[in-house]
Amino acid sequence: MYDTSLVSALLSAKGDTLRYVYALCKTNSTMQSFIKEAEFELSWEQATLHLYQLHLQEEMEKVQSVSDTELHLQLLLKLGTLIDYPLPFLTTSEDLQLYSKELTNQIILEYKQQYEVFHFQTIQELIIHQLRLFFQLVDKQYTIATESEKERFEDQLLKWYQQLSDDLKRDIEHANVTEVDTTSLFNIVLFHESLLSLLAIGTSLFTTNSYQQSYLIAMNAPLFMMANLENEDTGGKLDFPTMMMSIIVTQLLLAYEMEEQDELVNDSFLLIKWSKICFMHDQAVKKVETTLKEYERLEDEQNETSMTMRELRDHERACVKEIDRRKEQLRGRLSTMDLTQLKGGLVLKRMIDEHELLKNEVEELQRKIVVRNQRFAKVKTTLKNAERTIKGKVKEVERQKVLMQMTDFIVANQSPICMDLQRELAEYKEKLNCVRDEIDAQSQDEEAVKRQKKVWREQLDNAEITAKTLEASYEGLEYVRVKEHV
Repeated sequence: MYDTSLVSALLSAKGDTLRYVYALCKTNSTMQSFIKEAEFELSWEQATLHLYQLHLQEEMEKVQSVSDTELHLQLLLKLGTLIDYPLPFLTTSEDLQLYSKELTNQIILEYKQQYEVFHFQTIQELIIHQLRLFFQLVDKQYTIATESEKERFEDQLLKWYQQLSDDLKRDIEHANVTEVDTTSLFNIVLFHESLLSLLAIGTSLFTTNSYQQSYLIAMNAPLFMMANLENEDTGGKLDFPTMMMSIIVTQLLLAYEMEEQDELVNDSFLLIKWSKICFMHDQAVKKVETTLKEYERLEDEQNETSMTMRELRDHERACVKEIDRRKEQLRGRLSTMDLTQLKGGLVLKRMIDEHELLKNEVEELQRKIVVRNQRFAKVKTTLKNAERTIKGKVKEVERQKVLMQMTDFIVANQSPICMDLQRELAEYKEKLNCVRDEIDAQSQDEEAVKRQKKVWREQLDNAEITAKTLEASYEGLEYVRVKEHV
């Protein structure tokens, strides 16, 4: 077996083989259920494997119309994600081959860290190890098979042996393989074309379903999981992502080595597609950043406007309070003045006359209450006094109302009365008008900012949706930054 580039093997995959390998990446839940069953029940039903194969078939059919280039990219991204070594931004074949080499080294390193007795240096040695574990599992299964299963299995092995070349037959004879020992047979044939048919015979001990040899490993991935689990006591324990990664890589490289490669691997379609996606994502991310910056600026502006509005409202309330206070002072003065001496026209004179009439009525009612209270203490008198008290209060309210009207009239017409208070009132009214003008202007600014925020919020949401959609479609894309490479 040659030192095949992982990316070369991946890009050479096509048709159903490529789609079954991609579908394998979509069976995580089924595979993990299989592992739990194998770990806790120590045995598993053939039906479990058939359920997995049915699930894989369904996932494969979903991507029948998806292009090979898209699936090549998705598989490369998946491998990078499984070992936490995401695909970077690439533009040239040299970049892609360098990543392939680094990815391969990372896979081997990951395997070594988890599998204590693994001392190999190449990805090909890892694949040989995976296949050897599978055939060891086959040999174990043979020992517990029924007599009829053993007989059928031996017949298949005999037919397989008979179609081998004379050289391979001699190698088997020299190895003195006289009993059923598929592990030894594998060590002899290794990557000879007869290996795939030996794999197919091995799977027949576990399932009656048969599939094309080019995607045999993907269709029976749970068996390779089981082979790893069976070997944990002596070799170490692999986590689920690493087991998945090893099965995917084994299927890709084995299919590549077993098929004749009559054309050069073309990586241009993958590079063009990945570059396009990276640029689209980069533009979306930049759009999010610039839009968010503008949105936050508008948010700060709105907060400042809101704070200014609160301050202006405080000033407005203060001015109104001062105006009310000056009017109250003016009413107080009017209440103690001889209003009949004031000059201000017929309207003011009518108000003064009404005020004086109410004032006299209030004083008369109060006088009668005092007099009666001094001479009588009977219940009837008490009730009469209560009636007069109520009437007095009503008249006083009416008098105060007239005073308020007079005050407003004097202020509105700038009558020459209490001019010191009126000057102060005029100053506070001018301040109040200025404050309210500012409030109107700020209110308009605030509404304008709100409208702008709404527009930028929509743009921000759209940009985030674009970025998140791409990230959801291409694993690891969120870690790629085009600006770091151009």
